[in-house]
Amino acid sequence: QKNRIGWRIESSAELAYCVVERSSDGSLYSGISPRILNGSVGTMVYESFLDSLALSTANYYRIRAVRIDGSIIYSEVAVVAPLKNQSSISVNPNPVSGNRIRLFLSRMSAGNYNVQLINRAGQIVYRGEIIHNNNDMNGTQFNIPSFVAAGNYQLSLTGADGIITSVSILIL
Repeated sequence: QKNRIGWRIESSAELAYCVVERSSDGSLYSGISPRILNGSVGTMVYESFLDSLALSTANYYRIRAVRIDGSIIYSEVAVVAPLKNQSSISVNPNPVSGNRIRLFLSRMSAGNYNVQLINRAGQIVYRGEIIHNNNDMNGTQFNIPSFVAAGNYQLSLTGADGIITSVSILIL
Protein backbone atom coordinates (compact mmCIF):
# COMPACT_ATOMS: atom_id res chain seq x y z
CA GLN A 1 0.00 0.00 0.00
CA LYS A 2 1.22 3.47 -0.86
CA ASN A 3 -0.11 6.79 0.40
CA ARG A 4 0.57 10.21 -1.09
CA ILE A 5 0.60 13.01 1.46
CA GLY A 6 0.29 16.58 0.26
CA TRP A 7 0.30 19.84 2.19
CA ARG A 8 0.47 23.58 1.75
CA ILE A 9 2.58 26.02 3.74
CA GLU A 10 1.08 29.48 3.77
CA SER A 11 4.36 31.30 4.37
CA SER A 12 7.77 29.67 4.47
CA ALA A 13 9.57 32.83 5.63
CA GLU A 14 10.32 31.57 9.14
CA LEU A 15 10.72 27.85 8.38
CA ALA A 16 14.01 25.99 8.01
CA TYR A 17 12.58 22.60 7.06
CA CYS A 18 9.71 20.22 7.72
CA VAL A 19 9.38 16.51 8.35
CA VAL A 20 6.54 14.15 7.43
CA GLU A 21 5.77 12.05 10.50
CA ARG A 22 3.76 8.82 10.65
CA SER A 23 2.16 6.94 13.53
CA SER A 24 0.23 3.71 13.83
CA ASP A 25 -1.77 4.90 16.84
CA GLY A 26 -1.90 8.70 16.63
CA SER A 27 0.34 9.08 19.69
CA LEU A 28 3.90 8.06 18.90
CA TYR A 29 5.23 9.56 15.66
CA SER A 30 8.39 8.87 13.66
CA GLY A 31 9.88 11.10 11.00
CA ILE A 32 9.78 9.42 7.60
CA SER A 33 10.80 12.23 5.25
CA PRO A 34 12.70 15.43 6.01
CA ARG A 35 11.97 18.16 3.46
CA ILE A 36 14.04 21.23 2.78
CA LEU A 37 11.75 24.07 1.82
CA ASN A 38 12.55 25.45 -1.61
CA GLY A 39 10.00 28.26 -1.78
CA SER A 40 10.90 31.91 -1.85
CA VAL A 41 10.66 33.78 1.40
CA GLY A 42 7.08 34.66 2.21
CA THR A 43 5.50 32.65 -0.62
CA MET A 44 3.04 29.78 -0.46
CA VAL A 45 4.73 26.39 -0.82
CA TYR A 46 3.12 23.12 -1.92
CA GLU A 47 4.83 19.88 -0.93
CA SER A 48 4.03 16.19 -1.30
CA PHE A 49 5.53 12.87 -0.29
CA LEU A 50 4.81 9.28 -1.40
CA ASP A 51 4.86 6.88 1.55
CA SER A 52 5.73 3.64 -0.24
CA LEU A 53 6.03 1.80 3.09
CA ALA A 54 2.59 2.69 4.46
CA LEU A 55 1.25 0.52 7.24
CA SER A 56 -1.46 -2.05 6.48
CA THR A 57 -3.53 -0.53 9.29
CA ALA A 58 -4.54 3.12 9.72
CA ASN A 59 -1.73 5.62 9.10
CA TYR A 60 -1.69 8.86 11.07
CA TYR A 61 0.30 11.64 9.37
CA ARG A 62 1.36 15.07 10.51
CA ILE A 63 3.92 17.64 9.43
CA ARG A 64 6.53 18.86 11.90
CA ALA A 65 7.73 22.26 10.76
CA VAL A 66 10.94 23.59 12.28
CA ARG A 67 11.39 27.33 12.36
CA ILE A 68 14.74 29.03 11.78
CA ASP A 69 14.94 29.76 15.53
CA GLY A 70 14.53 26.01 16.29
CA SER A 71 10.95 26.15 17.56
CA ILE A 72 8.55 23.51 16.25
CA ILE A 73 4.97 23.68 15.02
CA TYR A 74 2.78 20.72 14.07
CA SER A 75 0.08 20.41 11.45
CA GLU A 76 -3.29 18.84 12.10
CA VAL A 77 -3.27 15.04 11.94
CA ALA A 78 -4.56 13.33 8.80
CA VAL A 79 -5.68 9.70 9.04
CA VAL A 80 -5.43 7.41 6.02
CA ALA A 81 -7.22 4.10 6.52
CA PRO A 82 -6.65 1.18 4.15
CA LEU A 83 -9.42 0.31 1.74
CA LYS A 84 -11.48 -2.63 2.83
CA ASN A 85 -11.05 -5.67 0.69
CA GLN A 86 -13.64 -5.44 -2.00
CA SER A 87 -15.63 -8.39 -3.13
CA SER A 88 -14.84 -9.88 -6.50
CA ILE A 89 -15.84 -12.68 -8.81
CA SER A 90 -13.83 -14.66 -11.31
CA VAL A 91 -14.57 -17.31 -13.89
CA ASN A 92 -12.23 -20.23 -14.36
CA PRO A 93 -11.47 -21.20 -17.01
CA ASN A 94 -11.93 -17.97 -18.92
CA PRO A 95 -12.45 -18.20 -21.89
CA VAL A 96 -15.39 -20.53 -21.26
CA SER A 97 -15.71 -23.52 -23.54
CA GLY A 98 -19.15 -25.09 -23.77
CA ASN A 99 -22.15 -24.01 -21.76
CA ARG A 100 -20.92 -24.63 -18.18
CA ILE A 101 -19.61 -21.64 -16.24
CA ARG A 102 -17.60 -22.07 -13.04
CA LEU A 103 -17.77 -18.96 -10.89
CA PHE A 104 -15.56 -18.16 -7.88
CA LEU A 105 -16.79 -15.57 -5.39
CA SER A 106 -14.27 -13.83 -3.17
CA ARG A 107 -15.20 -11.95 0.02
CA MET A 108 -18.90 -12.21 -0.75
CA SER A 109 -21.59 -13.15 1.75
CA ALA A 110 -23.30 -16.50 1.56
CA GLY A 111 -26.74 -16.41 -0.01
CA ASN A 112 -28.69 -16.24 -3.25
CA TYR A 113 -27.40 -14.17 -6.16
CA ASN A 114 -29.13 -13.19 -9.38
CA VAL A 115 -26.95 -13.83 -12.43
CA GLN A 116 -27.11 -11.91 -15.67
CA LEU A 117 -25.08 -12.49 -18.80
CA ILE A 118 -24.98 -9.32 -20.89
CA ASN A 119 -23.69 -9.10 -24.46
CA ARG A 120 -21.70 -6.21 -25.95
CA ALA A 121 -24.90 -4.55 -27.18
CA GLY A 122 -26.15 -4.39 -23.58
CA GLN A 123 -28.78 -7.10 -24.03
CA ILE A 124 -29.38 -9.60 -21.25
CA VAL A 125 -29.02 -13.00 -22.90
CA TYR A 126 -29.28 -15.08 -19.72
CA ARG A 127 -30.84 -14.65 -16.29
CA GLY A 128 -30.54 -17.14 -13.49
CA GLU A 129 -29.85 -17.59 -9.81
CA ILE A 130 -27.05 -19.25 -7.89
CA ILE A 131 -26.63 -20.12 -4.23
CA HIS A 132 -23.26 -19.24 -2.69
CA ASN A 133 -22.33 -20.99 0.56
CA ASN A 134 -18.76 -19.67 1.22
CA ASN A 135 -17.44 -23.24 1.46
CA ASP A 136 -17.32 -24.21 -2.20
CA MET A 137 -13.63 -24.57 -3.08
CA ASN A 138 -14.58 -25.81 -6.56
CA GLY A 139 -16.60 -22.70 -7.37
CA THR A 140 -20.27 -22.42 -8.15
CA GLN A 141 -21.22 -23.97 -11.48
CA PHE A 142 -24.22 -23.27 -13.66
CA ASN A 143 -25.24 -23.91 -17.25
CA ILE A 144 -26.14 -21.29 -19.79
CA PRO A 145 -28.45 -22.12 -22.70
CA SER A 146 -26.81 -23.54 -25.82
CA PHE A 147 -28.24 -20.72 -27.95
CA VAL A 148 -25.88 -18.19 -26.30
CA ALA A 149 -23.45 -17.31 -29.09
CA ALA A 150 -19.69 -17.22 -28.77
CA GLY A 151 -18.36 -13.78 -27.83
CA ASN A 152 -17.50 -11.30 -25.11
CA TYR A 153 -19.93 -10.88 -22.24
CA GLN A 154 -20.31 -9.16 -18.89
CA LEU A 155 -21.34 -11.58 -16.14
CA SER A 156 -23.05 -9.72 -13.29
CA LEU A 157 -24.14 -10.94 -9.86
CA THR A 158 -26.61 -9.05 -7.71
CA GLY A 159 -26.89 -9.96 -4.04
CA ALA A 160 -29.76 -9.41 -1.64
CA ASP A 161 -28.09 -6.14 -0.61
CA GLY A 162 -28.40 -4.84 -4.19
CA ILE A 163 -24.65 -4.67 -4.76
CA ILE A 164 -23.67 -5.67 -8.29
CA THR A 165 -20.34 -7.37 -8.94
CA SER A 166 -19.23 -8.05 -12.51
CA VAL A 167 -16.55 -9.78 -14.53
CA SER A 168 -15.83 -9.88 -18.26
CA ILE A 169 -15.83 -13.32 -19.85
CA LEU A 170 -15.25 -14.81 -23.27
CA ILE A 171 -17.42 -17.70 -24.44
CA LEU A 172 -15.90 -19.82 -27.21
